[in-house]
Amino acid sequence: MLMTAVQAEPLIIADSHSLNSPMLRSLFAEANGSRFRSTDLGDLLRRGDIRISRRDTLNETPVTSFRQIQADHREREVVNVPPDSYGDWLDEVTDGHVIEFSLDTVAANFKKGLLARIEQRLTRLSDGTPDAYRRVLATMRDWAEDQPVVFYKSVRKEYERLLAGENADRNTVEATDFVERAASAAYHVAVPMAIAIAVSGPRNDDLVDLPPWISTTNSTSIAPSLINDTVWQHIPVEAVTEILDLGSRQTMLRELAEAKLAGNAPVEPLVGSFVAFADDLHDIVEETFAGDSARDEEVRYSIVGADLKAEISAVRDESNGASGVRLHAAVSGSRTLFDNLHMPVLGTSSGSYIDQDDRSATPNTRVIAGMGITVGD
Repeated sequence: MLMTAVQAEPLIIADSHSLNSPMLRSLFAEANGSRFRSTDLGDLLRRGDIRISRRDTLNETPVTSFRQIQADHREREVVNVPPDSYGDWLDEVTDGHVIEFSLDTVAANFKKGLLARIEQRLTRLSDGTPDAYRRVLATMRDWAEDQPVVFYKSVRKEYERLLAGENADRNTVEATDFVERAASAAYHVAVPMAIAIAVSGPRNDDLVDLPPWISTTNSTSIAPSLINDTVWQHIPVEAVTEILDLGSRQTMLRELAEAKLAGNAPVEPLVGSFVAFADDLHDIVEETFAGDSARDEEVRYSIVGADLKAEISAVRDESNGASGVRLHAAVSGSRTLFDNLHMPVLGTSSGSYIDQDDRSATPNTRVIAGMGITVGD
């Protein structure tokens, strides 16, 4: 998350995730909001480097506090709802930095995305696909179409009902597995679509081949600290804020935003500014971990001995002229490339390697993050 945060202005997290993810909460503070170690990220919420996107209404009542969302989640038996004290703390540290989204728009995006993925799957099935598999997908599609509002939890309840039926078999399991993946993908982009931001994703450790219409126009090695997991596991928040305040970072983000606006402008200058930012980041990392502690030695060794080397590439979609940049890792001594983060200036319209949304023609300039969402089977 920190690796994405230093490449975003700002990094935005949806309200449900900020409340109900124990792993995410552990990065910010304890349940009562108290700070418990130098690496917690609560300070980044106070600064606005990380922001929470919060729904505008609940049951037609304006939302002014995270406590309202917590109460709704408890009523609906959502898992991992934190104590009220955590919601109070979020209200305090996000004051003035909350980004509001329309709950109705997000709900519509989720339903539309789920239906689109199921329908796409149905249309691409081969002639030899078992009828039982088709029926399950069609049943879930028809059920979702009939719902005024589709909740993720209700999707799971519906396919669990099918799994519990007397006619359930392997086809039911495989079809409902796909429905779960489709719901997850639709849920992942529902809020970003509502506020017109790009989407970040974890590094893809599978070999990624760009489609033939996407060409690499320039590729440059960058300082490896940026993609080093050990660095981000141990770096204190004070060093993170120093990185966030770098002038080279602001230049990189400004050039990326300008490239997004232009759509088909050359991005080679952006590659250069990204290299400068990565160099400055690496200097801060070296200074931060220059001591004799076991932690510092571990971080230094991880940088020197890393097999993955970072590269930044300019890419171009030959079918429509769209340009972008691609941050990835190369395995030392080979040509194998693994995606670390996609930052396309515009999603391509000629292929499905990037999941499209309805607002891809109007790229947002406030939030810069990777698109790493792929359409899977």
